[in-house]
Amino acid sequence: MTMNSAVEIADLLLGGRRFVALSHTNPDGDALGAVLGLAHALRRLGKECVAYSQDAAPYFLRYLPGVGDLRRDWPGHNDLDAILVLDCGDFYRVGKILETIQNAPRVVNIDHHASNPMFGEWNFVDESASSTSEMVYRILRAADFVFDADTATCLYTGVFSDTRAFHNANSSPDAYRICGEMVAAGADPARVARHLYIEQRPESIRLMAAALTTLAIEDDGRIAGVTVTREMTDGAGAAQDAFEGLVDIPRSIIGVEGAYVVREVVGSDGKKRIKGSIRTTERIDATVVTAQFGGGGHRRAAGFTTEGELGDIRDHLVAALREQLGSA
Repeated sequence: MTMNSAVEIADLLLGGRRFVALSHTNPDGDALGAVLGLAHALRRLGKECVAYSQDAAPYFLRYLPGVGDLRRDWPGHNDLDAILVLDCGDFYRVGKILETIQNAPRVVNIDHHASNPMFGEWNFVDESASSTSEMVYRILRAADFVFDADTATCLYTGVFSDTRAFHNANSSPDAYRICGEMVAAGADPARVARHLYIEQRPESIRLMAAALTTLAIEDDGRIAGVTVTREMTDGAGAAQDAFEGLVDIPRSIIGVEGAYVVREVVGSDGKKRIKGSIRTTERIDATVVTAQFGGGGHRRAAGFTTEGELGDIRDHLVAALREQLGSA
């Protein structure tokens, strides 16, 4: 288990020829921004790089350059110089290809999650980074890469979305500086903001309306959240990507220190599971809470997927948040 620097990863990439870049299932803005940005940059450097994703890009990220070239089938890895795994707080988050690549040589782990177990042969992990896209920026800077508009758009999206438009505590001076540099290189901030935070599909609004009927505010207003059944999701005609940002609604309530969304999902295997997402203030370590359900993430934003009954998991989650508040 070795911790590597941006310079070491840059040297590895510059010395190689063929790569695959991938991230976690159900990719978000940072995951796709990092993958597509790095893949595009490597191609500009004369390398071959396939951008792979088990799941399709959510509708609000389909403006990203190169998103139409995402491979949904695993391209193989026997003749690769490295498998680049980005924004995965744990190896299992790569999804169905885990068994295929977990013993493969030359896995490069690039991530910013506190819970990352350093699963790669190379590991460039920094919890203090705003996003994995920021870490890709550092690697490309170390490689003396000259940023173009497409790469800049991808990396700007990653930093901007993982800081929630600079609303989150990870909105560091470096995050602002990098975004400014990416705008100077050709990223369009108004366009990115419109796709990420302004335009909404009707089904997302219907789902939001249904979810808000379950809003519970507890513990003198310090804990708030919503519970989403499968029937609500189906009734709204909503897909997985319709849940983006839903947890920000209970989090926005004055006085709330722990916000959550818990919802029922049915996997490709037909099994019902419960997914949870939480956002917290500095009084609650979100990773401690989600670890009780086998999840992980960041200290202020984390998630999990587990089995059980929706109501029981919600009650357990609220109790875990309450316990953290009591020990703060």
